Amino acid sequence: MYGVQAAVLGITCLVALVMLLTAPLWMRALTAMSSAIWRRVAQTDSEIIVPDTHTDVVDGEFREVNK
Repeated sequence: MYGVQAAVLGITCLVALVMLLTAPLWMRALTAMSSAIWRRVAQTDSEIIVPDTHTDVVDGEFREVNK
């Protein structure tokens, strides 16, 4: 049983060590991916055409119509 616990502990420490040593690489990749997504969202937001809200207002006389 101690062998299994030692193996799990060893693998966990090895994974943590690899993550710490390769942190600059995967942090750059994560930053590049998130900035690319953010740029795409900003580009999509700038491409959206907001309709003019004042086009629904009609100038002229208004009168009530009895039905």
